Amino acid sequence: MRTMLGVAVVAALFGSGCSSVFLEDPVYPDATMTAETRTPGTVADPLPSGSALDRAEIAAASDQVLDCSSGSVVIEYPGAFSIKGSCASVTIAGDSTVLTADHIDQLRISGYGHIVLVDTIDDIALDDTVSGTVVQWEHGDPKVDDKSAESRLFRAR
Repeated sequence: MRTMLGVAVVAALFGSGCSSVFLEDPVYPDATMTAETRTPGTVADPLPSGSALDRAEIAAASDQVLDCSSGSVVIEYPGAFSIKGSCASVTIAGDSTVLTADHIDQLRISGYGHIVLVDTIDDIALDDTVSGTVVQWEHGDPKVDDKSAESRLFRAR
């Protein structure tokens, strides 16, 4: 299942024009912006219509559905996960995590190589250990605290 998910994510990234997320030259909202001059909390412009990652397709390939009935979830190891319904707090503290979710109030990320696809999200924080991470949401205007390097945060169209 993980191999299928990995292939789906790589295909989606290359098909969406997001391949640069994991390459040396990150894509920033302003073509003159670099890792050194990027303002923390900068959110990229939405991708062109039809080029977003398919949350439902990736969720269907997830290894585990997480229970957020307690109000919070902590993910500390690699894998492909999905959360159904609303979750107040999600913390990703490992590396190489793929997460799909319906709604997250507060998302906290550390580590590298994550992909988070969510319908709605209120608050996103990526600490300074984060790199090569994609966070895509479909609706809303979240508060963003981004101290990461070479990551891409954007609203899907």
